[in-house]
Amino acid sequence: MLSFRWLDIFMVVVCLFAAFVCVYFFYLSLTQTLTSSLDPVGTVTIRFNSVQRRMGDRVLWDRIFNESPLYPGDIIRVAEYSGAVLHFEGNQVELEENTLIRVTVGSGGQAQIELSGGTLNLVSGEDSGNINLVVGGRTVEAGQGTALSVTSADEGMVLKVSEGSAMIVDETGEAREAAAGTVIAQDAEGIERFVPSVVVVYPRPNVRILKNNPQPLNVTFAWNGVNIERGEDMRLEVSADRNFNRIETSINAFDAAQVSLNSGVWNWRLLYLDEVLHNGRFTITEAAGPALISPVMGNVYRYSSGQPEIRFQWSAVEEAAFYILEVSSVPNFASLRISTQVWGASFSSFDLAPGVWYWRVRSVFPSNYEGEGGVSSIASFQIEQIADNSERVTESSEQIIENIELELEPPPPPPPPPLAASVLQQPVDGYRIGPAEIRTLSSIGFSWSAVSGANAYILTIFHETANGRRQLVRTEPLTRTNWTLVDFNLLDVGAFVWQVEAINMNTNGTIQRRGTAAQRTFTVDIPAPQIREQTVEGRFYVSQ
Repeated sequence: MLSFRWLDIFMVVVCLFAAFVCVYFFYLSLTQTLTSSLDPVGTVTIRFNSVQRRMGDRVLWDRIFNESPLYPGDIIRVAEYSGAVLHFEGNQVELEENTLIRVTVGSGGQAQIELSGGTLNLVSGEDSGNINLVVGGRTVEAGQGTALSVTSADEGMVLKVSEGSAMIVDETGEAREAAAGTVIAQDAEGIERFVPSVVVVYPRPNVRILKNNPQPLNVTFAWNGVNIERGEDMRLEVSADRNFNRIETSINAFDAAQVSLNSGVWNWRLLYLDEVLHNGRFTITEAAGPALISPVMGNVYRYSSGQPEIRFQWSAVEEAAFYILEVSSVPNFASLRISTQVWGASFSSFDLAPGVWYWRVRSVFPSNYEGEGGVSSIASFQIEQIADNSERVTESSEQIIENIELELEPPPPPPPPPLAASVLQQPVDGYRIGPAEIRTLSSIGFSWSAVSGANAYILTIFHETANGRRQLVRTEPLTRTNWTLVDFNLLDVGAFVWQVEAINMNTNGTIQRRGTAAQRTFTVDIPAPQIREQTVEGRFYVSQ
């Protein structure tokens, strides 16, 4: 009887151990889906809203994030109101909403993307590696320096080549070249369809354009009409509202137009016979030069032995990748003593000889921006070497203290008056971000007017909750009159308040004057996407 009881206990322990092992391996499978023994072929550069990945040897879907690696066999699906930008050896692939792809490796070892449904935009660099697209049994080989867009749906495929060229190879091996300005529309059987359409040359999809001066930026729109008779103009409409309820500009043109716009997120479309042939969006980003902090204009550095340390400081420019600091002995910077890249907002040097020196800073942005960053104003300072006068040692300590007090402790100035409040511009008061707005929205641009006497601004965003306001964002002092929110994970559904306070800072970064905080409200009403997977005859779909 006793041996039977020990046997029961032994079997219970064995069963518990087996259950523990099963749970442990399930846990590993659940939490390690972002790793693979294969070498990655690409990365996720930008992701917003709901984007998921399933590895080839897994059954679970994972959310992917910025800088996530991509492995051969990965399946990427993008839900509604979402998007992602992928990077493959210098090739940038943008996935629009409701898009499903599989990442593979071709016979030549190059990355390959199988598009099952949706729309992707490809921009291939001049020195990029080769990348192929597989759409409905057809292979699209994109050459270097090519920009194209391809859409796959039940009714067929549409390929638009904006720059460079591409080669289309069908299932029989027959090849066809598509040069810049070509549109190829084929049904599910591969039969070509001829419908009015456009190939947009500029601006590129979701491009970020730099504006480095206070004047409005002249944006050029260029496109090629396909199956449209010469002389039949299209209508270009530009609006800050994606629903085009408030149209900023409307121009009739055949293949090109130019519009002057300020910073912000802009939506544009082309209409032919009141039918929308193209929808696009781009962002104009303020890229004014950094504000110089120290050395201030006319500052004099004196030393007797050993060259002094000169610490250059300037205001940080949001989204700038790095800065170029230039120091010269001549005001036109024809001869440079220092020219260096700086990953930060300060730089120190001991290598400047006595004399008058001029310095300036240029902001440099990542390669996905178009245009150039602004250049700061020019400031000058002087370095002097003085003789070591031993006679000064004979002065009495009382006289030295008196001189120091007279030099360093001037009478305090009267307190300055407060600054005026900024005039808030965008978004307008009561702005609502709903399902329609979030479909292609990847950022929110905030802008306000400059205030006389202010050299910086602080923007704060609050969430109105049942327990009062909860602070979400408070920026460092900004030297420009705009700021962009790109992380939508900070926002929840509900009401929000944003306010801007004008300030005046000295060269040490101390706030000397403040202004009245101006504020506006906006609301967010975004339904959580419900993704449902369907499998029909080996093809993948994403539906709401």
